[in-house]
Amino acid sequence: MSLVLLVLACVETADDSNASSQTCTPTDAPELRIGTGELSYQALEGEGAPIELVHGPQGGYHVVLALEAEGADGSSYWVAEMRGYLDGVERARAVPYVTMQCNPQTGTLQSWGYLLIWEAEPEELDGQLVHIEVDTTDSAGVALYAEADFTIDDPLVR
Repeated sequence: MSLVLLVLACVETADDSNASSQTCTPTDAPELRIGTGELSYQALEGEGAPIELVHGPQGGYHVVLALEAEGADGSSYWVAEMRGYLDGVERARAVPYVTMQCNPQTGTLQSWGYLLIWEAEPEELDGQLVHIEVDTTDSAGVALYAEADFTIDDPLVR
């Protein structure tokens, strides 16, 4: 009886992994979105959605970015160029290696935990609308671009 349960468990696991790999397959029109999240992707909806400013332990100030891609090839790592603009001037930049993971619940590739460090003080950033852009190329060589406007929220300034 134990052997039968073990075999059934393996079959179920194989079916589950096969289903998740099918949900994140590349298409002809991939899309990239910017969100936030340290431990998972969280969408930031709407023009000027708030994004928290984090006071880093080494004296810097950053926001945590996450990416979501639909229809892209995530079979190997990507290099992303992330830029942040305040009043039209680039004030933040990061170029991380990105490893996308399939989220079978959404059918999208997701990655999180990227620090975009600002060259500005919290008082200068809090409540300001910032523009963030991300350029990358997926594993198949397809260029992806996303941009969004967020409002910096620093709970320690108030």
